[in-house]
Amino acid sequence: TVRLEALIRWRHPVRGELSPAECLPVVQFTSLMHRLTDWVIDEVLRQLIVWSSSLPSLPVSVNVSISDLSRKDFATTLSDKMKNAGLAPRLIGLECLEKEIITENPEALANMSVLRDLGFCILLDGFGAGYSNIGCLQRMPADIIKLDKSLVAGLQHDSGSRIIAQSIIFMLKKLQYVVVAEGVEDEKTLELLREYGCDEAQGYYFSRPLPPAMLEAWCKKKSYPSIL
Repeated sequence: TVRLEALIRWRHPVRGELSPAECLPVVQFTSLMHRLTDWVIDEVLRQLIVWSSSLPSLPVSVNVSISDLSRKDFATTLSDKMKNAGLAPRLIGLECLEKEIITENPEALANMSVLRDLGFCILLDGFGAGYSNIGCLQRMPADIIKLDKSLVAGLQHDSGSRIIAQSIIFMLKKLQYVVVAEGVEDEKTLELLREYGCDEAQGYYFSRPLPPAMLEAWCKKKSYPSIL
């Protein structure tokens, strides 16, 4: 199984390439956040159309904020864009951060439910990064839970990390979620995640972020492990 996540970088004329951690905290408190999200979605759809013959059925997830999901027209607009592009909703995943506490926002929850019913994949990102409200999982209309890289980083060397990760994966699987581990950088960590029942993983062990042309070449020549 192969999934992609759309990543954004800002090539600043003075400061060079800025990561999301450096620029998004500022953008998300402005009116530009919605425009940025819309731009990313439009670029992803454009690329999926380009790949429709060479890499069909390749899902791509896009990070969205609680303010995006709270927009009344967000679900219908995205659905219309997919129809106009001739793309199936299952090709787009929408990732929202666990720390944003979406369960306390009725508008965001309602949009997520609509989007899921329309066939879009809903992902809860960064699970376990801070205070994780386990109870929110019962109200969250999500398909995939992504374990934060902080839960994965110590698997090889710390028994406590292994116990916590194994327990969380077991619980999430019992709740019928697909579980993805973030930040996998070596084969030993991947083997442990397989042993714990994790469904998928992402990280530098597989590849660093790539532009579309290089990514297409990587996909065509890569022999995928069972967890990716």
